[in-house]
Amino acid sequence: MAAGKNQFIFFHIIGILIFLCMPILFLSNGPEKKSIAAIAGNYWFWVFSFIYIAIFYLNAYWLFPGLYLKKQYRFYSIALLALLLLVYFIQPFDHIISLSPPPNQAPGNFNNGMPGPPPPAGKRPADFVSLFLYAVVVALSILIPVVRQWQKTQQQFLIVQKDKINAELSSLKSQVNPHFLFNTLNNLYSLSLTGSDKTPESIMRLSNIMRYVTDEVYNDYVPLENEIQCISDFIELQKLRLSSKTTVEFYAATADSNLSVAPLILLPFVENIFKHGISNNENSIVTIKIAVKEKELLFYSRNNIFNATKNEHRQGTGIANVKKRLENLYPGKHFLKIEDDGKIFEVHLIINT
Repeated sequence: MAAGKNQFIFFHIIGILIFLCMPILFLSNGPEKKSIAAIAGNYWFWVFSFIYIAIFYLNAYWLFPGLYLKKQYRFYSIALLALLLLVYFIQPFDHIISLSPPPNQAPGNFNNGMPGPPPPAGKRPADFVSLFLYAVVVALSILIPVVRQWQKTQQQFLIVQKDKINAELSSLKSQVNPHFLFNTLNNLYSLSLTGSDKTPESIMRLSNIMRYVTDEVYNDYVPLENEIQCISDFIELQKLRLSSKTTVEFYAATADSNLSVAPLILLPFVENIFKHGISNNENSIVTIKIAVKEKELLFYSRNNIFNATKNEHRQGTGIANVKKRLENLYPGKHFLKIEDDGKIFEVHLIINT
């Protein structure tokens, strides 16, 4: 904050110095060849500088934001007209170019002891220059409040966008949890009806998963190993109800990775496999691979498609939510490719953490 304020003051000082140097350079290199010391030491040079600098800041910080932006156009026009008349009657630039006599004229406005000829009637070029400088200064001064208003609008927009993303992510997380628990409890219900001795193990696996979901799912990011452990528990829980016709190949080689990921960012893909990629009547192989390569998380899965009902989208709510979360959490830092030919379903996901 302090750095930004110091930079703001620095640019204003530079702008003022440039403005002060412009008439000095113009007059010192002009046909009259006034010296820099004579220009800088003259009273009217500082009057000229003060008038235009005062107009600049008066319009930038009071007139334009206080009148024009508040739709008080009449008062704003009157104020600008008053300043214009002030410049017109004072004619600050005219006094600057009159700091020394024109060429071939002796000092004191005398030529061989006689007064010089009177200036030609009508407006002098300096009058037009004073008015032109006034218009330029007013136009430039409007840029400051306009830019500040634009920056304020941008900041408000970014805050709204951030709040919107956070609200959307919270909503997506709340959709993931009930969806996952609903399917898992259905599995437990089926085991309990058959009196399977695998029921206690299933409850233990579910307890581990629910602890993860309850404790860590509301964090923005969790250690990758926690996410993998949840997936492992989920797979083991699903294996309890699989027949010998289904082979599950699960590989998770993290190599002591310190990566963090968004919670439940991979689980929906695994859940989708056991929803559509297993059959008790046909042989099938399910492949799930998780690997880490430097700062990249690699996920791959492959399964047959058995539940191919056209009325049911195979990329259900879970995967749709993951896509939205990836877009919000990893914009431009992830690659997701899903291949579905009706028989084989493959997922290729790369997340640059």
